[in-house]
Amino acid sequence: MSMRISPNSPPKRTITICYLSPKFRPFFAGSEIALERLVKSLSGDKKIKTFIITSLISGDGDLLAGKDKLSGKILRVGFEKKVCVENYKEWRSMVLKNLVAKLEKHNQQVDIVYLNHHLFLQSKNCIEKIFSLKKPVILKIIYTKTFTLLRPTRKILLSNRIKKYLTVHCISKDILERAKKFGFSQDQIFYCPNPIDAPAFFRSASKHSSPLKKYTAISNNDLVFIFIGRFAPQKNISKIVNLFKRLERARNDVKLVMVGYIAHPVMPPIIEHLKKVSKNIFWIGKVPNHKVAGYLQAADCLIMASKDEGMSNTLLEAMASGVCPIIPGHVSGAKDLIKNNSNGITYDFKNDKVLIKRLTLISKKDIAAMGTNARKRVQKLCNPNMVAVKHKRLYQQLISRKF
Repeated sequence: MSMRISPNSPPKRTITICYLSPKFRPFFAGSEIALERLVKSLSGDKKIKTFIITSLISGDGDLLAGKDKLSGKILRVGFEKKVCVENYKEWRSMVLKNLVAKLEKHNQQVDIVYLNHHLFLQSKNCIEKIFSLKKPVILKIIYTKTFTLLRPTRKILLSNRIKKYLTVHCISKDILERAKKFGFSQDQIFYCPNPIDAPAFFRSASKHSSPLKKYTAISNNDLVFIFIGRFAPQKNISKIVNLFKRLERARNDVKLVMVGYIAHPVMPPIIEHLKKVSKNIFWIGKVPNHKVAGYLQAADCLIMASKDEGMSNTLLEAMASGVCPIIPGHVSGAKDLIKNNSNGITYDFKNDKVLIKRLTLISKKDIAAMGTNARKRVQKLCNPNMVAVKHKRLYQQLISRKF
């Protein structure tokens, strides 16, 4: 189903991987969290050197004017002027120009290039510059829609002179299948989920008292649903609220906690309207990453309604916290992580009446049992040590190739 990685011993020489990521701290969304966890999982191996090239960026995603800043193994590339993320065309152009230029400058120190975002391969000019370095290149794909976005450059990506250097990192089986349909060969495909240290995350969550205690309207007997993430069209926030309203009519012991922040210009009026829908919906706002675990463990179920999603870090964190996930069956990662009614609940957008009926009758005891199974599943599939071993074997195989 994917690249055959021989069970070789660890690398005999030091391998340097340069991770090219448009965004990183202080901006910190799913893709950036996954990259930080991957780099951390590799940090114990002295024969693997990691180096991140990213943008000098604000917490809102705006590019910042200034000089380059080197901090440890992270180079934050400064820009000639500030560019707001809303001005996406210029934002994208500046990122591609400046980050690829830094990669070219550091080329001699790099063995493998890891692209943490597909936008680098949406530009024919960038493709030519990156692959002219004649280094193995790994492209991480986190959404099935990425293949639609890569359609204009498909011909060049599948050309012999490019594909011999290119490996695609698929984080779910859905993405793996789409990669094959796109035209990537089996030997180009590397399947490996995002890592999460489930026991450590669970211990972290257990240390904190419930942040929901201050909401007196939420009792221990209530069935508490939670959403954590960006309020953006992709996340389908209105659908989540609609599902909850229908469930609320069927049982009087349900509460919904919405933790997140507005991340798209069309969302403010939508959120303002949704805030008036029910007194049993609690809008918390944005919380620091280190407090996410406490909110998750205070809930019974994570509920998602995304139109498109990668293997969501929030989903992994919820499962690691022992929270029962309720997600659409089409979400990437659902097939990898969830066995319906065993360690979570999947549902069909076109027939969500089945979901409402299921949730109407379900008990907190059944939900808790599925949450326990969810924690076991993610602990097995996304173990950081296992993920690190897979990556190291891939890196060893790539540098052993004769191009």
